[in-house]
Amino acid sequence: MLVAHQQQGCRSLITLPARMDRARAPALRRQLQQFIEQGQRHLVLDLHQVQFVDASGLSVLLSAYFALQPHGGRLVLLSPSPLMRTHLVTARLHRLFAVYDSAESALAAQD
Repeated sequence: MLVAHQQQGCRSLITLPARMDRARAPALRRQLQQFIEQGQRHLVLDLHQVQFVDASGLSVLLSAYFALQPHGGRLVLLSPSPLMRTHLVTARLHRLFAVYDSAESALAAQD
């Protein structure tokens, strides 16, 4: 389900698939939860390939965000498409998630 995963110490750069919808959300949620259960506390979710997202896809982001909170973890978003940015603003999630345009800045922000 995940397009790519790069681990850098306690940080994970995860590239999400082109579609984040009701059909794919359960598997994606499980995969992100596995990273958290394995001790990953800083997740950078690369959204540049996401072309379609619905409420189920947005709920995956929220689930991972709230799963990290008790552990002092952090979830940030990388390179959302204009459509994804619109969805984040419409759902007012842009207030919750830090959004970065480069992997370097997103990973540096994890410190």
